Amino acid sequence: MRIKLLTQRFDNPYIIAYDKIIKKYGHGCTPSDVFDAGDKWKISIESYIPKHIIDEKTQREKMLIYHYRNLGNIFIDKDTLHVLELPSIKNFNENLIDRKSLIRNSVEQDLVKVIGDPRLKIKFGKMKFALFGMQPIYRTIINILNEQHPEISELRKINYLDLVELINKSGYAEFVNNKLKGTEKLNELLKICNYSDVETAEAILGIMLSNYYEYLSKTLHIIHFIPYIKVGTSYYSSAVEFGDLIRMSLDSLRIKVKEYYRKNPTLNLKKSFGFNTLVTEMVAAGVFTYEENYLKGQSEILNKLIYIRNQLPIKEDTYSYMV
Repeated sequence: MRIKLLTQRFDNPYIIAYDKIIKKYGHGCTPSDVFDAGDKWKISIESYIPKHIIDEKTQREKMLIYHYRNLGNIFIDKDTLHVLELPSIKNFNENLIDRKSLIRNSVEQDLVKVIGDPRLKIKFGKMKFALFGMQPIYRTIINILNEQHPEISELRKINYLDLVELINKSGYAEFVNNKLKGTEKLNELLKICNYSDVETAEAILGIMLSNYYEYLSKTLHIIHFIPYIKVGTSYYSSAVEFGDLIRMSLDSLRIKVKEYYRKNPTLNLKKSFGFNTLVTEMVAAGVFTYEENYLKGQSEILNKLIYIRNQLPIKEDTYSYMV
């Protein structure tokens, strides 16, 4: 009996690159474009990574394939067709993590912009831990609205000046004869907030987060609001990918946060208790709502988040189907 073996000739740089990439990085990784680089071929590496999303109440599912391009390059000698250079597994994984981080960070920043819109009337005061580092802003606005106008020296003495300057920079207050006073822009916001001092102060908190998220967290090292943003990002990233609000259990969201931010998905009792409290506060603030025993986002937030995401320069090819 004759047996005929069909083999692929390794005389093509694309085929050689494909063989090396599959063996080194695994299935889902492939060569992309082949470029002429003088005496060698330069071939970029890309990866296709599946992602499964489910609405836990309706059991509707969606499978997405993320297409990450330009994760590294493989170089092949033109004469010998020997592989000269390719990224280490460590460098390849770091490049992939960086690409995922770009998407995650853009969703984070978009979410901050959206919930900072005073028309959504997110009750930032309900997120108590987030208020710790932002108290100078909150208290200053309350004082101004109650006709208490501190001087620059007073604000500097109690270490409020850095944050107060953000309020001024945004046009809601200004120094007049060395005293801090509200502007017409603050009066307009007060009107939008039904002349409520508390709602206006909470709206200012959202606006400051929206305008100065990076500065607050990285320069002033005010990080108390970050856990809320991480939880919100973890939910709304899935909703954006799904294309609709989804229902998610508390346990699923907890795991999602840990996976999304590349940490161990298990939680000890103390952290679990803190997580539950944090989510409860976000529900009270209007970031989430409950539908039976499932967490669900707000349509106003999702609609604006999708709109902003569509305007970003970061694009990933996504192929999806409903199961």
